[in-house]
Amino acid sequence: MKAEPRSNGQASRLVGVVGSPSTASRVRWSSAREICDLLQVCYQSAPDGDELRFPHRKLRPGQVLYREGQPFEAVYLIVSGFFKVQMTDITGSERVIAFPARHDVLGLDGICVNRHTAEVRALTDCEVVAMPFRQVLTLSHACENFEQALYRAMSRELVCAHQGVPGVMRAEAKVARFIEAQTARYAALGYSAHRFLLVMTRRDIGSYLGLTLETVSRALSALSQAGVIAIRLREVVVLQPQALAHWQRHDDAFAAGKPEVTGDAQLPALAAAGWWPAVPAPGLRQLQ
Repeated sequence: MKAEPRSNGQASRLVGVVGSPSTASRVRWSSAREICDLLQVCYQSAPDGDELRFPHRKLRPGQVLYREGQPFEAVYLIVSGFFKVQMTDITGSERVIAFPARHDVLGLDGICVNRHTAEVRALTDCEVVAMPFRQVLTLSHACENFEQALYRAMSRELVCAHQGVPGVMRAEAKVARFIEAQTARYAALGYSAHRFLLVMTRRDIGSYLGLTLETVSRALSALSQAGVIAIRLREVVVLQPQALAHWQRHDDAFAAGKPEVTGDAQLPALAAAGWWPAVPAPGLRQLQ
């Protein structure tokens, strides 16, 4: 992808999505073909699509991409980093509803009423491509594969919203399911499915799962004591991947029984593999 400043009026309007025209020379741009590469679809060259250029935007941890109630202008394709999406319910409480990452599309919630219904905040250093919706429609007409990729993104967002976490699950089972989902997400992104960082806080996890911060901490400790995972600060090592699914199906049995192998018993093997120090660091059990 190239840095491609544009001097025409269209470029100035596009830059306005992410900054002022005076910063145009520092904005990174992507072509329609590069957008399709990010969406992992084959680009079909078309005159209406070949000339389109889309600006990038970088965010630091804690920065907001857009706020609830903000006018809808564009959708955003995540190039790198992790975000959290949160909404305000009828009681005025904020709830985290998703943790999107690379290849996900943000902002589709604004299509219905021309205003965003959620707030999106960066959890890590992030980069997105801002795609003004009119130009998204142009590209959809020019490239059938892009249109299908956009529909897939919409469908994935709906599926995630409807799946949720069953309310009848015990807290330990909910957290086990969450950790299992993280392993799948990291694997899909090309990272290790067995050793990764939880980029969100325990409070965010609790908001997403409908649990308190303290309950999330206790559930993580229970998984650790059972030898299913090991934790050092925010770093997680999944020791028994199959047990995550088993815990969800038979969480009452796990709660009643005493595991034969504890998380501590796994630490020498982890130290030998170079994952943990031979002497556990303070706070090994805590996700801070």
